[in-house]
Amino acid sequence: MAVLKVVNTFIELLEHIKTLYRQREMIGGVHGVHDGQTIYLVVDAMNSVEQADLT
Repeated sequence: MAVLKVVNTFIELLEHIKTLYRQREMIGGVHGVHDGQTIYLVVDAMNSVEQADLT
């Protein structure tokens, strides 16, 4: 069973989750990233991965 973690901004994610987020180019709105143990939901909408890096 995976744990669900909701974060408000990209900056709150662990580094390996940020990497998955960038690789999948997940932008705009709420998105989830799963690392095999935890599902991370990012609430803050972003227009680009580059913008996510700035938050």
